[in-house]
Amino acid sequence: MTALMKKWMSLMLLVCLLANALPGLAESSAPTASPEAGDAEVRGTEPAAGYDFDFILRLHPDALSPSLAGHASGYASLLEALRFHGSYIWSTVEPGFDFNLSIIPVDSRGAPISIRIHGAEDLMYLNSSLLGEKTISLHIFSLLNFCSKMSEHLGIPLHYIALLFPYVWTYSLGLPIQDWNFMVGKMDENGVIPAEAVKYLWDCWWYRSWADEPVKILVDTLCKDSEMEESFRAVVEEIPDYFVKQVAQEQEIRVLKDGGQTAWQAAAGDFFTSTESDRTHAYHLSLPAMKTGYRPVFSLQATEESKRLYGNLRVQLLGTNSLQEDLVNLQASFLALPTVWPSNSQSLISLSLTGGLLPNVGLSVYLAAEENGYIHADIRKPTVDYEPGPIMLTLEGNMNPKGPDTTIPEFDLADGDGSLDLLVANDSTIRSFLPDIVQPMLEGMLHFLVGIPASSCQTIMDDLTDLGVTNLLLGE
Repeated sequence: MTALMKKWMSLMLLVCLLANALPGLAESSAPTASPEAGDAEVRGTEPAAGYDFDFILRLHPDALSPSLAGHASGYASLLEALRFHGSYIWSTVEPGFDFNLSIIPVDSRGAPISIRIHGAEDLMYLNSSLLGEKTISLHIFSLLNFCSKMSEHLGIPLHYIALLFPYVWTYSLGLPIQDWNFMVGKMDENGVIPAEAVKYLWDCWWYRSWADEPVKILVDTLCKDSEMEESFRAVVEEIPDYFVKQVAQEQEIRVLKDGGQTAWQAAAGDFFTSTESDRTHAYHLSLPAMKTGYRPVFSLQATEESKRLYGNLRVQLLGTNSLQEDLVNLQASFLALPTVWPSNSQSLISLSLTGGLLPNVGLSVYLAAEENGYIHADIRKPTVDYEPGPIMLTLEGNMNPKGPDTTIPEFDLADGDGSLDLLVANDSTIRSFLPDIVQPMLEGMLHFLVGIPASSCQTIMDDLTDLGVTNLLLGE
C-alpha cells in the first residue's frame, strides 16, 4: 500500500472518530465552580443545551478498495476494541461550547484517552490526557494556517479537517459578510438598495480580496493541493466586479416582498428568490456566468412534515463549456430527518462532492433512531443505480439530550494562561513544548494500547512512523 493511501486512511479514521462521535471526557474532568462565593476560582454559568452520547464504531474493510482493505483491517480491529463516550454542550446565550470525549478500550485493562475542547467562536482550548498538564490554544485565525503547515510537514491533509469546522468559515468570511449586512442588509419589507450602496460594497469587497488576512488564508487553504488553483483565484478576484457590473449592472436593486415570498430584482430580472412559511423554506440564486467562465449556483429547499425534514442543497461553481471542469459541485439531499430528538425514525442523507478544487467525496448515510435515544447509522458507498451500496462504517449507540437545567461555564481567557498559543507557535516554542508532553503522551498511549489488539498496535505504529509523528515526538 502506498504512503499516500495510508495517509488518507488515517485521515478518514480521524474524521470518523472526532466528527461522527462528537463526544466527551469523563464528567469528573469538567470544570467545577468553587462553593465559596468569594473564591477567585468561581466562574458564572450560562444556560446551555447539549447531548450525552455513548457510541461504538465498526469499520468494514471489504467495502473499501482492494488497495485499502488490507491496511484497514488493523483499524477495523482497533474500532471493535473501543467505545466512544462523552458530551457536547453549547451556550444558548452567547457563542460558546464544551466538547468532551473519552476513547475507552472495551477491554478494561486499557486506560481511556480523554479529550476536551472548549471555548468561543474565535478562540478555544484543547486539553487531553495525552498532553499531561499542558493546554493548547486554538485561535480560529491561526487554525487554517497551522493545519496547512502541519499538512506540509506530516503529509496529512489536516487543512481539509479544519474546513469542516463551521467557525472557520464564519470567522474567515466575517468582514465581507459584515460589509454586506451594513451596506445591503436584510430587507424586511419592500424597498430599494441604491446603486451608490452597491458600488460602495464593491469597494469594500475589492479591498477585502487582497488585504483581509482571514480571507486570504481561507482562499490559500481551498487552493492547497489543487490543480485548479489559478482558476479559483481568478473567480475570487472577479467577485466584486461580477456582483456590481454583471448582477446589479451598476443599478439599484429592488427587494419585493409578498407574504412569505421575496424577490431580489436587478436590471436583468430576479436573481434571488426565497419562500418561507411554517413548513417550507426555499432559497434560490439565478446568476449569469462569470467572465472566468464559471456559473455560481445555490439552492436550498426544506420542508417539514410530521416532525420530519425533507429537502436538498446545491452549491456549485459550474464550468460553462465542455472544456471547463466544474470547480465545485456539492449536492446533498435529506429524507425524513427528525426535527426533534429522541425520535422513532428512519432517515437517509446523501452527499456528493465533485469538481477540481476539493477532493471528491460520495456517501450515503442510513439512519435509524428510537425514542429511547438509540441510534444506528450505516455510512455506505454511493451507487449509480440508487440501490444501497456496501457499508463502509457503522455507528451504533445512544444519544440523549441533557436536562433543561444544563449550564456551560463562561468562557474565561485565563484558562489559557501558560498554554501553547498556535498563533505564535514556531520551531523554538514547539521544541520547548514537546519535552513536557512526550512523557505523558507515551505513558498515556502505552496504558491505552494494553487493551488494544496487537495487529492494531502495529498498524498504528507503522502509520505514525510513516507520517513522521514518531520522529516529531522523539525530537528527531
